[in-house]
Amino acid sequence: TSFTAATNADNTNTFASGVVRIGRRAGGTLPMSGVVSGVMIFNRKLTLAEIQQVTQLLRWRAGLS
Repeated sequence: TSFTAATNADNTNTFASGVVRIGRRAGGTLPMSGVVSGVMIFNRKLTLAEIQQVTQLLRWRAGLS
């Protein structure tokens, strides 16, 4: 994922009960060639304010202010 100039992101994808994969696609295809610097998993739907806070935290950690 690359960050854009936008201050906040709106990730409204529906993943339902899909299997979580980090670094590869299903079946082991298309291995990732980068480094996973962090993973955040939430066990509930976040409020808009919480999404904005998490987005700002991620931008801060990436050095994007």
